[in-house]
Amino acid sequence: MQRILAIIIPFLWAVIVFFIHVIPVNTQKVSQFLIPYADKIVHLAMFLVLAFLWRRTQLFFHPRTSWGLLVVIVAACAAYGGLLEWLQSRLSLNRVSDWKDWMTDVLGILIGTWLAGKKMLSILFGHQIGETQQNLL
Repeated sequence: MQRILAIIIPFLWAVIVFFIHVIPVNTQKVSQFLIPYADKIVHLAMFLVLAFLWRRTQLFFHPRTSWGLLVVIVAACAAYGGLLEWLQSRLSLNRVSDWKDWMTDVLGILIGTWLAGKKMLSILFGHQIGETQQNLL
């Protein structure tokens, strides 16, 4: 069951992120929230969680991390973020694509990938990271 959940949860989060990107937004209501850079905070959080979940899945199946797998996770998440930015401007009438949002996505991806490998979070999520990788962190 853990193996199935390890795969399903990141996919479900990716679907949620997709819908958050393409659903129409009432810009008048959003602008009432006077939180500076709220849009960027949301982007950072969404992609931090996405990369974190994919990295945890990778560590679940392959505890010894290779740089190749790490690069694939970061690149795939970054490509997904870029695709969503492009789709956002095409599928939604009142949304636009913004390269700064994508850069924020990439920052969230890097932070999420890094956090997923930390020892304390490994203990909280139920399994230890291999000794070799822990020495690299």
